[in-house]
Amino acid sequence: MILITILVLLGYCIFFIWLTEGLRKSSYKTIPHLDELPSVSIIISARNEENNLPNLLDSLSQLTYPIDKLEFIIVNDRSSDNTLQILNSANENLFNLSVIHIKETPIGWAPKKWALQQAIEQSGNEIILQTDADCTFNSEWVQTMAFSFVNPTMGFISGPAPIRFENPFYDQFAIMDSMSIDAVSAATIKHGIALSCTGRNIAFRKTAFIEIGGYDEIQDLISGDDDLLMQKMSLSKKWAIDFMCNENAIVNSPAPNTIEELIYQRLRFASRGLNYYNLETNQETRLILPYLYITNLFTVVSLSIFLSTLNGLWLIPFIIKSAGDCLVTLTFFNQINIKWSPFAFVILDIIHPFYVVIFGAIAPFHKIKWKN
Repeated sequence: MILITILVLLGYCIFFIWLTEGLRKSSYKTIPHLDELPSVSIIISARNEENNLPNLLDSLSQLTYPIDKLEFIIVNDRSSDNTLQILNSANENLFNLSVIHIKETPIGWAPKKWALQQAIEQSGNEIILQTDADCTFNSEWVQTMAFSFVNPTMGFISGPAPIRFENPFYDQFAIMDSMSIDAVSAATIKHGIALSCTGRNIAFRKTAFIEIGGYDEIQDLISGDDDLLMQKMSLSKKWAIDFMCNENAIVNSPAPNTIEELIYQRLRFASRGLNYYNLETNQETRLILPYLYITNLFTVVSLSIFLSTLNGLWLIPFIIKSAGDCLVTLTFFNQINIKWSPFAFVILDIIHPFYVVIFGAIAPFHKIKWKN
């Protein structure tokens, strides 16, 4: 049993070494003059976001992208708070802002996808840049994400989207957790495998979106306005996909306020697992996801046996896995110029296999709703 476990984890470590090579080969070129960059439509779906909108609107107002090449489309998705009033008032200070008000979601559509669909249809530009209403970013976010679309074959771009706490102690754990996921997403994309991404920070070509049928066949799923859309883009074989590994591409999002919200968020993320098999997705993803789950399961078993027997042999699989995790995350953190915390890494690398196994087992059978 121990030999099999070690071999499985060695395979995992070798796979992560290969992923790291993809990250190291990625290069960030100098952004062309702003006049050479395409016009961009920033789309955002907001539901009961009155507390987050002031920070979002401030970030939008600080953008240095040419205003004549930029439009903002924010969709008020059936909010019951002051979201609509705040957005209507924002029209006075934010040039080129359009507000769409949705009173009801049609049957057969997930609420967020319907909201985003309305924004995409109304957008007047070829490049769509998507984020969430609780996010913030620096002034060069747009040009950093948009310049890759100077390449006419570029169809989809993903970017780093850490979850943040105001408290520095908790923040190091939130960054390590969310950026470790982004590290794997970035590394696989750099190797031509469209594994995952987050809708908090993606951009795509409107022509490509229409060509692949947009949200057709996934419009009723609560999640998937990001990774499943990228999967469809990948399967078309026509459009290039990339990950922007640069600090100016970072989009920050606040961490959940309560343990209940954190659990719900993790269940929502993990609930997408079965969608990769119920829908048409790439074969690499169908192979990688179960392998990662099995690897974490073996790690949980080995750690549990070690804790019960204190036999150091059972600690070897965890050490092997940690070596691979360390290599990928440290490389990615260096590329996006974020401090890598050894303390947070060790703690989370112990906890991570347990919640992957638990949430991965529960989430596919748990009913997820898009905000109450």
